[in-house]
Amino acid sequence: QTQLSNTLVRAPFAGTITRRYAQQGDFVTPTTSASSSDGATSASIAELSSGLEVEAKIPESSIARITPNQPVEIRSDAYNKTFKGRVRTIAPRAIREDNVTSFRVKVSLQTGQNQLKSGMNIKLTFLSDKIKDAVVVPLTAVVTKKNGQTGVFMPDREGHIRFREVALGASSSTHAQVLEGVNRGDRVLITPPPGQAIPGVDEESRS
Repeated sequence: QTQLSNTLVRAPFAGTITRRYAQQGDFVTPTTSASSSDGATSASIAELSSGLEVEAKIPESSIARITPNQPVEIRSDAYNKTFKGRVRTIAPRAIREDNVTSFRVKVSLQTGQNQLKSGMNIKLTFLSDKIKDAVVVPLTAVVTKKNGQTGVFMPDREGHIRFREVALGASSSTHAQVLEGVNRGDRVLITPPPGQAIPGVDEESRS
């Protein structure tokens, strides 16, 4: 009975078998520590699947729009469907790689635990709260002057182009919310008219 019980190997936690090092009929010996060598490991290797999460690197320019518990849509090329998750942690310290500053963000899965696998390439969409009756302008209309002022260009009653400083709120990949400076129905210029000189604007600062 003792010998029979020694033939049973139990995993110390629930998980998913990712690789086998022994087949039925192979001779194995007990091990007390993990090893990366196939010959030194007598039992199957399993990884914990219940805590699977997504790790992403978010650019410094976008990290202010990421908050804990924020809902996230998760898509993988392997599946024609969208999974759900939520931001679990945001690293307090930035990382810098190839002159790019970013922050590590971990997203816990709410769905897709049994479909998504470790090492998959996925696309994340961070969802923000819907803002009712928001005034928005295209990002291409937003400019930053050399003195640091952010605003848009608007035609006055005589047709002259004037700079209007604005305060921006939430933004997407195409539009920005305007908190102050522009009212609903105002006309803004996406690009200056041909040949129109715009003093005080750094061309590289246009969004």
